[in-house]
Amino acid sequence: MSLRRSIRIELAARAAAATRNETSSAVQRTATHRIRNRRAATAIRNATSSAVQRPRGGGPRGRLLRELKEIMLNPTDGCHVEFVEDDITHWHCIILGPSNSPYEGGHFKLDVLFPDNYPHVPPHVQFTTQIYHCNITSGGQFSDGMSRHNILSDIWSPILTADKVLLSIMSLLADPNPDDPMEIVVANMYKRDREQHDRVAREWTTLYAMP
Repeated sequence: MSLRRSIRIELAARAAAATRNETSSAVQRTATHRIRNRRAATAIRNATSSAVQRPRGGGPRGRLLRELKEIMLNPTDGCHVEFVEDDITHWHCIILGPSNSPYEGGHFKLDVLFPDNYPHVPPHVQFTTQIYHCNITSGGQFSDGMSRHNILSDIWSPILTADKVLLSIMSLLADPNPDDPMEIVVANMYKRDREQHDRVAREWTTLYAMP
């Protein structure tokens, strides 16, 4: 067999293998997408059933159910949401620490409770994972760092949604505001010795937030 023919055969074999690998990857991606959609559909059916079977105060659940569907079918990167025991008014959320931050790699858990008069009243959101952050207290309360104009109190409006709240928190992890702190000592460290602040924040992330 000539060298030229051998090369052509080898190149053809490599191309066929690459095609098989790409086809396999596409099948896997499709299967993963279908599994994710099935899980979301099951969760939504359970939530819908719960909203009908277990009303709690007769609040406007339709809006909350629509928000939950949107979040589950179109999840935000870096954020996972599930509701507790088929109760759509009680969510457990996990926010991934932003890349290139001292929180990178951490899984930060939040507890979210929606009152019966939501969206006219904001949800109650609390970190349940310890975090070293100037805008988040040791008890898990937070300010979004907008000169005390907290999205969950001062500037809350019924047009805001739960996913906007979660995005606000994700932004807070990426860009703290030490000029409007909840934890003054942490804010002072951030402003005076950023390197030491980030070192401590990484240590807390490793200690409390690693999966």
